[in-house]
Amino acid sequence: MMMLVYSLVGQNNSIRNEYNASTRDYSQIVEQVMEKIPPNNSKLTFKYKDININYLSDNGIVYLVISQDSVSRAVAFKYLLDLQQKFTSVEDSDVDFTDTIKDLLESYNTQPPEDQLGKTQNELNQVKDVMIQNMESIIDRGDRIDNLVDRTNEMSSQAFAFRKKSTMLRRQMWYKNKKIQLLTAFVGLLVFYFFIHSFVNS
Repeated sequence: MMMLVYSLVGQNNSIRNEYNASTRDYSQIVEQVMEKIPPNNSKLTFKYKDININYLSDNGIVYLVISQDSVSRAVAFKYLLDLQQKFTSVEDSDVDFTDTIKDLLESYNTQPPEDQLGKTQNELNQVKDVMIQNMESIIDRGDRIDNLVDRTNEMSSQAFAFRKKSTMLRRQMWYKNKKIQLLTAFVGLLVFYFFIHSFVNS
């Protein structure tokens, strides 16, 4: 849960209205920060332990919010811009602005606005995770492809050996058949010779 814990509107290095949403006393650290804010328009974030002190100074008016470290600067400064808009829209500059600060602070804590920067970062992280998963899949698939190539090469070698052996066997059978044919022809000629020889002698 997002926590904006303290906010104020100040002028001339002094506090006009403030609201503290926690039980922690921020008066000392706020006083030190207010003393450091220059008179010109500026905005800055001071990091102190587990909190961030964010301020926006415009035309001598200081808008300040203390946020937990988990709250992004984008959200903190969006709050300050909303606070500035509400303050400048008030016609009576002497009106007590505490309730407005309280309502705005609580609305941010209960229904925080969409942090586009944080959303973009989350989307980038998701894309990175998907890319890592895809790379792992590609690497894993590459291993499977390598194994498939190895098996294919092995089968190709076996097929080549089989074809070579088949060719040799066919040649052996061809020579054997030729030998049988020649032997049959020789025997036939020999029988024919003896037949003719016997017929002539008779």
